[in-house]
Amino acid sequence: MPRAVWSPLRFQEEVELEVRADQLVVRRIPGPRLDWEKQFAAMAANNDDQFLDNEAAGWTEWDEAEWEW
Repeated sequence: MPRAVWSPLRFQEEVELEVRADQLVVRRIPGPRLDWEKQFAAMAANNDDQFLDNEAAGWTEWDEAEWEW
């Protein structure tokens, strides 16, 4: 397949291939952490971005009062 066909599609070195009936589907492999920002925003909107268990995370009163982030 000519480069002129592939270039606008921004394919990297590797692609994902899928066979569907009588078609061959070629897709970019999504990069790591793609759309994480959107996913984190959705979690925050649902109040789903809190620690499940502060004890397990090792938080102490010192951590809360003294630690500088």
